Amino acid sequence: MQEAVDRRLDADVPVACLVSGGLDSTIVAGLAAARRPGLAAFHLSFAGTNLDEHAAAHAVALRHGLSLQRVDVTASALALALPATLVATEAALVNPHAAARYLLARAVRAAGYKVALSGEGADEWW
Repeated sequence: MQEAVDRRLDADVPVACLVSGGLDSTIVAGLAAARRPGLAAFHLSFAGTNLDEHAAAHAVALRHGLSLQRVDVTASALALALPATLVATEAALVNPHAAARYLLARAVRAAGYKVALSGEGADEWW
């Protein structure tokens, strides 16, 4: 895992990471932060819902010294992002999370990052 993360940190542009507080993103963020202290981290927040993972993402950021940036998402923002998400993915949406990921990626890019490490799918290999 460390070798895989190190390879992705070897970039000629600033690198950030995506965190949710889940096991996969926590491992990736922790390994990356060990090599790059103060690494920027981004996460989605669905404030006021049972989907909000801010507390978990915040705990990960504190543990690993990440500079956490919260991306607040609302139902209306998700709905407005659907057309752009379809254009960006060039495919029918497989799950509703695609629009949220689009908003997260847009925020990462707006902050000046072109590369973001993610644990997406790391626990779904089997």
